[in-house]
Amino acid sequence: MKNKNDDAKDDLSKEHYIISLDNKESKNSFSEDGMVIMNNWMDAAKGDFSDVAGFYLPGDLYPGRRMKMDFRNVGSKVGFLPRQTAQSIPFSSDNIPKILDLFSIKAGSEEAKTIADVIDLCEVPKMEGEEKFCPQSLESMIDFAVTRFGQIGRVLSSQPGKKQEYIVLKAPQRIGDRALVCHKNVYPYALYYCHEMKGTKAYTVPLLGADGTRIKVVTICHEETSAWNPKELAFQILKAKPGMTICHFLASDTLVWVPPKDPGHEFVPHLSKPVMDQ
Repeated sequence: MKNKNDDAKDDLSKEHYIISLDNKESKNSFSEDGMVIMNNWMDAAKGDFSDVAGFYLPGDLYPGRRMKMDFRNVGSKVGFLPRQTAQSIPFSSDNIPKILDLFSIKAGSEEAKTIADVIDLCEVPKMEGEEKFCPQSLESMIDFAVTRFGQIGRVLSSQPGKKQEYIVLKAPQRIGDRALVCHKNVYPYALYYCHEMKGTKAYTVPLLGADGTRIKVVTICHEETSAWNPKELAFQILKAKPGMTICHFLASDTLVWVPPKDPGHEFVPHLSKPVMDQ
């Protein structure tokens, strides 16, 4: 049986894995079936660690703020399977040998380890204040979103952008008082880790890249972090502690579902008056 220390390690490793899906500083390798394996996703020695990771405190994102960010896709470049097909494929730690055989992946390889990590992430018990599900098809994802909001909500994602310095053009605009965030995993077919954390709100913010490219990205703020592991990566980077609001940007292949009703596009109250696009 696991003790409390084991559970804490599970929560910490899960949070690190989820964060790695949204923040990339990595080298890619490809198997014959095109599956992306990501290693060394973050390297603090290459620059400002907080900027590369995409974390910030609520008062730190204001018009004129400069941040070095990367909004390229980080998951595998594969699509959804039809629901019937996806349901016919085993998905559990007990069936890993069958899964590897089905996709012709060698046991002990990096690809095999990645598959095991993804399945483990989906099987780890939910954290306090979290509702989670790993849909294996688009239909399953929509069904889960409906169970959370009572009806089909709106889905958004960050516009893709290369790694470069970006300037914040306007204060973040709130798009939802709740957010079901679906992170794309590295897997032979499209497989997402969807979860709704209590006290999470979603925003969009326009950015201007150093090369003149304008993009609008999605960012979320976790307002209830009292139950988080004190060693969580975000706390270490921001020199914060449980109970403090933690915000971070989302990768362009992360999907964010919000309730269907428009909350009024309210600006974050503690931020400066937004600047006008030039």
